[in-house]
Amino acid sequence: MANVQPDSLTLPTQHFRMALRALDPDVALVEQLLEGTGIQASEINDPDFAIPVSALLPILDNAARTLGEDWFLKFPILWSVEIHSEFGMATRFAPSFGAAIDLLSEFGHVRWPVLRALRARNKAGHLLTIVPITEISHRIWRAITSIAFLAFQTTAKSILSVGAESIQYRFEGEPPEYAPPLEALFEDNLSWGHDRTTLLIPAALLDQVSPLANPSAFAAMLASLRALAARQPHLNSFAVRVSNALDGINAGRIDAVEMARRLGVSRRTLERRLESEG
Repeated sequence: MANVQPDSLTLPTQHFRMALRALDPDVALVEQLLEGTGIQASEINDPDFAIPVSALLPILDNAARTLGEDWFLKFPILWSVEIHSEFGMATRFAPSFGAAIDLLSEFGHVRWPVLRALRARNKAGHLLTIVPITEISHRIWRAITSIAFLAFQTTAKSILSVGAESIQYRFEGEPPEYAPPLEALFEDNLSWGHDRTTLLIPAALLDQVSPLANPSAFAAMLASLRALAARQPHLNSFAVRVSNALDGINAGRIDAVEMARRLGVSRRTLERRLESEG
């Protein structure tokens, strides 16, 4: 598994700021959640403060230990459009739902450098397989992917006029104890026991136009994401992408042709890029 967590990688702070604000004025609890991160509670409200990726896993571990494994269900703000970063806003300003999906697979790991969405197609539609970029415990990975799926569902409903209920959310492994309330949030479109954590998006949804489609705003958000990606070239290397894709293979073998298809390039391009990266 690719383990990419340079100190320069940061996360959108507004998600943490809004979640921690919900605990105010319980300063002691906030300090418990930040234990081991080196972050002071007072820093969260500094507009210039950026949360390092290295602090994310301790925060999530602290949350599970302090508030229970279903802690994220108590913070619906985490998947609300109210706290979208430039990435979330770009998906809503995109010209179509398909363009929003393109953004997710191209830039999701740049804004949230703990996971990557690998895109593929089958007869039913488009598959987005969610894989970790760094070592994450099963408990924390389940929380991260739950929040990611909930955020995707919220965004999909804000874009699609019809058909959001046809998107399928598939979790790997057995359901946790908090499965019933989580399933209720997905309105019976969530299932367990799959080999990989995936989203199945019917192809018929991709051409729907977002009500917030805005070419100039989309271009501005896209430029911001590209600038961020340029500062994180290690996250975009083909070696890392191949490593992450291989992490999602639990059985059998995968050849170069299939790997290239999953990454959306030709076999020759895949081989050339890997060779150029050594």
